[in-house]
Parts: sequence; C-alpha cells; structure tokens
Amino acid sequence: MTRFIRLEQCKDEQFHKILGAVAHKGERVLVEFKGIKLAIIPSDDLALLEKLEEEALDRMDALDAEEVLRDPKWVPWEQVKRQSK
Repeated sequence: MTRFIRLEQCKDEQFHKILGAVAHKGERVLVEFKGIKLAIIPSDDLALLEKLEEEALDRMDALDAEEVLRDPKWVPWEQVKRQSK
C-alpha cells in the first residue's frame, strides 16, 4: 500500500522515519510538495520500473520497424548501396 503525505505538514523526524520505512520495509510513499506529487520508492522497485520501461520502448521500436517494412516504398539498404555503385 502507498502512503501519502504533504511535505509542508511533515516534520523532519517524521520524514526521516518515512525514508527508513522505504529503505528497510519496502514501503512506497507519495509526497506532495507545492502541489506536485513525487514518489519515493525502494531501489528494487525503481529497477523494475526501468526494466519495464525499457521493454516497452523495445516493443514500440519493433512495432515501428514492422510498420516501415510493410510500407511499399521501403527499400532495403543493401539494395540502395548496390544501385548507387
């Protein structure tokens, strides 16, 4: 479960405890600072998020490449090189 706090209402020692809960218990915290929401998450969660993001970008690249290959105007680079000689 994600905890929510407003930073303006949080005392330094409370914030220290919150960071400890993230670091040692794996808790997730959503912090609101001047109307902007920020997430404090364990580094394992960040690593997973980055891996998922990279996989999603790879899938998008693959879909883009498939779309280009279906384009009837697409010419393979090897063919272009041969024609330019």
